[in-house]
Amino acid sequence: LLRQLIEFQGFYFLDKDKRGNFKKIIDLEYIGCINHPGCGNNDIPKRLKSKWFNINIPPYNLNSINTIYGTVLRTKFNKKRKFSEEIIDNIDKIILCTIKLFGRLKKYLLPVPSRFHYLYTTRDLAKIFNSMLLCPYKTIDNNLHNFLCLWKHECERVLIDKLSRIEDKKYSSDQIKQIFKQYYPSHVDIADKNIYFSYFYVSEKEEQEYMIENDLIENGEQDQKNNGANSNISANKNGIKNLNTGVGASKMETGVNKMNTKIGDNDKTNMGINKNVMTTEDNEENLNNFSFSWMKKDYKIVFDFERLRYIAYEYMKEYNVNNVKKFDFVFFDDSLKHLLIINRIMQTPRGSSMLVGVGGSGKRSLTKLSVFISEQVLFQLNITKTYTKNLFFEDLKNLYISAGQMNKKTTFLLSDNDIEKNDFILEHVNSILSTGLVYGLFIKDEKEAICSEMKEAYLKEMNKYNQSSKMKGNKKRQKNTKYDYALDDLEIDNDSSDSEMKSDTSSLNNFDDYNFDTQYDNRDSSNISSKDMKNAGNKKKDDRVVNDFNVPSSAIFDYLLENFRNNLHIFLCFSPIHKEFALRYQQFPCIYNCVTIDWFLKWPLEALVNVSTAYLDNFNIDIEDNLKSDFYNLFAIIHQKVSETCETYKERMRRNTYVTPKSYLTFISLYKDMYVNKYDEIKCLKESVDIGLKKLNEAAMDVQKMRESLTSEEEKLKESDEQMNILLEKVKNESLKAEIQSVEVSKFRDKCIKEKDIILKEQEEADKDLQEALPYLHEAEEAIKSITAKDITELKSMKTPSDIIRIVFDGVLVLLQGKLKEPKINVKYVNKQHVEFIQDSFDEYAKPLMADIRFLNLLFDFSKNEKDNINEETIELLKPYIESHFFKTQIAKKASAAAEGLCKWVGAMAMYHQAAKIVKPKMSYLKIQTGRLEDALKQLEKAEDSLLKAQLFVDNLKLDIENMCKKKKILEETALKTKQRIEQANKLINGLASEKARWTEDSNNFSNIKKKIVGDVFMCSSFISYCGMFNTEFRNYLMNDVFYHYTKNVKNIPVSSNIDVIKYVLSHDDTKICDWSVQKLPNDKLSIENALISEN
Repeated sequence: LLRQLIEFQGFYFLDKDKRGNFKKIIDLEYIGCINHPGCGNNDIPKRLKSKWFNINIPPYNLNSINTIYGTVLRTKFNKKRKFSEEIIDNIDKIILCTIKLFGRLKKYLLPVPSRFHYLYTTRDLAKIFNSMLLCPYKTIDNNLHNFLCLWKHECERVLIDKLSRIEDKKYSSDQIKQIFKQYYPSHVDIADKNIYFSYFYVSEKEEQEYMIENDLIENGEQDQKNNGANSNISANKNGIKNLNTGVGASKMETGVNKMNTKIGDNDKTNMGINKNVMTTEDNEENLNNFSFSWMKKDYKIVFDFERLRYIAYEYMKEYNVNNVKKFDFVFFDDSLKHLLIINRIMQTPRGSSMLVGVGGSGKRSLTKLSVFISEQVLFQLNITKTYTKNLFFEDLKNLYISAGQMNKKTTFLLSDNDIEKNDFILEHVNSILSTGLVYGLFIKDEKEAICSEMKEAYLKEMNKYNQSSKMKGNKKRQKNTKYDYALDDLEIDNDSSDSEMKSDTSSLNNFDDYNFDTQYDNRDSSNISSKDMKNAGNKKKDDRVVNDFNVPSSAIFDYLLENFRNNLHIFLCFSPIHKEFALRYQQFPCIYNCVTIDWFLKWPLEALVNVSTAYLDNFNIDIEDNLKSDFYNLFAIIHQKVSETCETYKERMRRNTYVTPKSYLTFISLYKDMYVNKYDEIKCLKESVDIGLKKLNEAAMDVQKMRESLTSEEEKLKESDEQMNILLEKVKNESLKAEIQSVEVSKFRDKCIKEKDIILKEQEEADKDLQEALPYLHEAEEAIKSITAKDITELKSMKTPSDIIRIVFDGVLVLLQGKLKEPKINVKYVNKQHVEFIQDSFDEYAKPLMADIRFLNLLFDFSKNEKDNINEETIELLKPYIESHFFKTQIAKKASAAAEGLCKWVGAMAMYHQAAKIVKPKMSYLKIQTGRLEDALKQLEKAEDSLLKAQLFVDNLKLDIENMCKKKKILEETALKTKQRIEQANKLINGLASEKARWTEDSNNFSNIKKKIVGDVFMCSSFISYCGMFNTEFRNYLMNDVFYHYTKNVKNIPVSSNIDVIKYVLSHDDTKICDWSVQKLPNDKLSIENALISEN
């Protein structure tokens, strides 16, 4: 199509209404750029190539590169900037070493389809030297050793970090060592050490100086005075040096020997896990909530790698405080190195990166943390099912406004998930990386509005630059401009100038000169008079002032784009195993060529162990302390062995399988969940078995008791038969005696009746004299009548009757000559007063009396029949009650209506006795008369009683016989039921005899089962986490030769032999397999294993 367009200057329409019509394109010129064919780059057809005028640009030779970069480096490393002759004289040698290293890597590490990104261009050289220009003077400290450390670090970051194989990294490191041996033999130790530079590293000395300068160490000094010693924040068992809060803390030396010692220790350090890097509360108070983000971020050499780890944890804690989604990183050495790399790129002007690693490597999380450390704005796309290109353009507009118009440092984070179904995103990201511009993003009105808002900021920036240019001088400005354009000429692709890494000053100079010249040249000459031309000619170029009359919108928009490119950092998080990873390079080359690639390799064994230790150390596992370390190592070993098995599986089955850090984290998480569930399940099962055994033992004891009870009941039944025969004979004899006595009583009754009539006539005359003493008796009877059953019920319902009620009932007991407690003095609460009185007998004797349903009748009977039997002793006992000031009906009424009646009755009975004493002579006469009547009645009563007793005796004997029959029947029924229960219990016990033996054995083995839970759950979680992608053969190999072998034989972790994963995992849910079968799952073992893996 391109050849047709060039040759025929047009193409045919494809629209239905214009199909077949030719569309001619005029006034169009073509300029194309192409890499040399080979090394993964395809050639274009010869027919198309014949339409072009071809110009070949050969690689720069050493002299050209030395001229370009030597000039650039000398703009910073010169005597005017106080750098030593030693460093200035070595600039040419550094450039030569860079070219040597660059050439060797380019020659040996050739791009292949699996490593297509192994491309070394002059962009890499520009990145190396530009990063060296960004390093401040204080870091180099005018020392050649530090200068060489900086060079080595930048070479590693640009040339080695993108390598995807360990052997390639090792080869590159060896080449650096050879170059040091050849050109710097006295500094060859630098090549043997791990050297890092960081923007957020802060030494203890710098922190102390900052705290003293800002009065943040006052509390710490006061604490030191109180304690008499410096309070040091020490690290944990891993030996992490954190922070010294004392004013006299040891200072960090910056000399060569000190730096060698510090850097050399990094190779021996272990990972510092998050839970261990913690300070005490007292030390935190001394720091006054100090934050490392307050300090200036300069590009510094990392002297103490463990302190850098501590600072990273502090930043993570601060991030978690300020964000809803928390991070729980484990900063092992590799992850901390990647954080340094990401932060370095993020702090570099126009720095963008592609982070390549499998899932779970921490690419996005480390980027987010680095954004927080760099105090930048994080920009991400909110991808939904309805996400379209228009919505993406709206997001890009916001991104342009944030980074370009608002001048905010912004990081655009993009991952595989964001572009899974939105290929158009990469197309425009490729354009942003290439030119910084997305064509068609802003319509004309939007562009004009943005330019109008930015005009004031643009004018201020231009005038500020013009004033600084005057001070520097025109000659110096031209010299700097020359160097800037020399750096631009270095690029292979002129349209991709964003990939060159320029310092802030040179970028601003270059950009401002361009804008100013453009503005001047684009003025409308027709609007300028000859006088104005003359005046303009008399002015110097640097004296020009930018004002709002000569600023076109295009210049302001270019200023917006320049700000946008300077402030924007694009971070692409891709997975190398993604199916379109290599295809994207062919479609969008700038996303690979215009970024710095950081390749995340597999986690080393040390990192895996550190992660497992961090997540399991606080987890409660029933394992011996001496085996914990081996158990944590076992997780890492299994992960590595599965990774090796994936390679074997690929060789044999030609299928790619992967295990990623995400798989490892999921493995640990699954183990923790399964361990908790299985431990609770075993615990619950043990409790159930113990309960079952307890019930069986109790049943056996109950059977024995029932047998003893049955023997006792049979003896009672035999005794009952004998007693019944005796009673029957006795009833017969007593019935005869009762009949004879009945005849005699009848004759005596007739005689008594005649005598009774005579005595009653005499008694009527004596009763007339007693009427005067009866009013008190009536008063007592009325008092009793006033008491109802409801009142008595109310008294019964009282849980704690008042003391007046208790005292009144004591008076009733005295009159009725009832039992009383031994008299003692007790404190009573009556009528709202505490008084000392005789202790009451309410609970012991009054309550049973009151509970009698004949209580009121008893009182009536006493008033009617027993009143005359009141003696002086009774009145004497009653006297303390009656004479007390609180024994009043009014007081008793407050407590209860029944109490009022009883109180009145007691008083009336006492008064009646006093009245009876007055009429005693009359009573004597009445007694004589009634005595005769009583004698007659007694004789009759005795006779009747004798007869009644005889009859009652016979009746009682009959009742005894009936009761005995009932008891006998009950005994027979009880004995029968006991026999039945014994039979049923025996059947149950005999039926569960085998289960009892098994339960007893299980109960004794539960302690052993609990110990093996550690290994059994590990085996099952390993199978579920890693075996899903393999066939049956490899699953069996992993289970037997890897999981079981390393668990049992290598690490000696307790584990069951020949464990069945399906039965073990589904032991709590036996119906799960049946449910799967109902849902049409095949019953073979492989299908069930796959279902089990899918569910977990």
